[in-house]
Amino acid sequence: MLNLPPNPQFCQTDVTRSAFVNQVNCIDWQDGIKQVFDNCIDLVVTDPPYGMKFQSNFRKVQHKSIQNDDNLDWLGDWCKELKRVCKPEAHLYVFCSWHNVDIFKQELGAYFQIKNILIWEKNNTGMGDLEGDYAPKYE
Repeated sequence: MLNLPPNPQFCQTDVTRSAFVNQVNCIDWQDGIKQVFDNCIDLVVTDPPYGMKFQSNFRKVQHKSIQNDDNLDWLGDWCKELKRVCKPEAHLYVFCSWHNVDIFKQELGAYFQIKNILIWEKNNTGMGDLEGDYAPKYE
């Protein structure tokens, strides 16, 4: 976890002293976002849990399950907080799976104008899940 200074200030006049500027931070969003002032974020690029309890069985070395990936109960509060901290002209790029893209679109659309959905073509072979689903080559 990130060790933050006692009172990090974000979006102050001298942003060079912020604990968040020009850094990748590993911190729970519910803790980190409280330290961000209103209307100061220009860009959000994030890959949150997809709410589908994903576990790949394709790899030889298994990764741990993704924490909190069994539901999307947090999504509405997260969108509301993003709206608070983002500037009106901010851009958001939110990765999600096609399994729940409608839920993400609905929740984000309540606070932001969604202009398009971008498709990331992965250029790899999809194997499926042996239960009948085709494996997508995109996200």
